[in-house]
Amino acid sequence: MEEALRAYLLAQSGVSSVITDRAYWNMRPQGAALPALVMQVIDRSPAYAMDGNSALAETRVQIDCYGPSYSSAKILARAVRDPLDGKRFTQSSIRFEAFRLDERDLSEAGTTEGERIHRISLDFQIWHQE
Repeated sequence: MEEALRAYLLAQSGVSSVITDRAYWNMRPQGAALPALVMQVIDRSPAYAMDGNSALAETRVQIDCYGPSYSSAKILARAVRDPLDGKRFTQSSIRFEAFRLDERDLSEAGTTEGERIHRISLDFQIWHQE
């Protein structure tokens, strides 16, 4: 699921025009350019039907949109949100059934505006094929 989600996001022109290929799982490499995405799986659980496992899973993925300014982080967050929120698609043979979004605005430590890294955190509940 992780590789398919990354590939799908990078295939979206609104996303790739902002970050090129700077989409990472779990952590942004030290010194990596901004803007960038950092994604992590928060939790995952199988979905069951009355007759057992449904071959679907519900996974919560946090996608952090980092930028050197609030506006650059917000532009990236919109570019990520639009092709995911409420959508269904298949990528790399993985069927994604539903996305539900929670969003919050944050900023990283720094004593001046030039040192701060801004972050928009998007949490998606994703139903997908396992």
